[in-house]
Amino acid sequence: MKNEKTERIESLIDLSALAWFNTAANTIVVDMMNEGWEYSDAREYLFDKIDEIIEAHKRQDRLENKFSPLIGKKCIVIDEVIEKNNVKIHTISGIGENGGLCFEDYNGETIFCFEYDEDLFVEGYKAWIHPDEVSIQLID
Repeated sequence: MKNEKTERIESLIDLSALAWFNTAANTIVVDMMNEGWEYSDAREYLFDKIDEIIEAHKRQDRLENKFSPLIGKKCIVIDEVIEKNNVKIHTISGIGENGGLCFEDYNGETIFCFEYDEDLFVEGYKAWIHPDEVSIQLID
């Protein structure tokens, strides 16, 4: 018999997605068993995949909390390798699927080199998009 928590969750989620998940998980287990893996290996593999998905969502939430207040603000992007036409000013328009910044009139998203660059940028300091090549900084 299902517990109350499971019943509450299943009343909230897309049941076709749950059916797809069950089918996919079953297929993975059967494939692993056919290749000689143990049930414990299949369980560990599936839990690792679920953990990866949850961590990706946590990261996206963290980035949205960090970057959302910056939407509409301007920043300067400098290509520090070339001498001419190396400065561009962009307006932040959102957060991309990969956790980078999106700009108005620019397709794609800008990813920081390192996680500490995200913090530097949010605090108004120069940060790096490409190490020692392209920098970015808020200007308002």
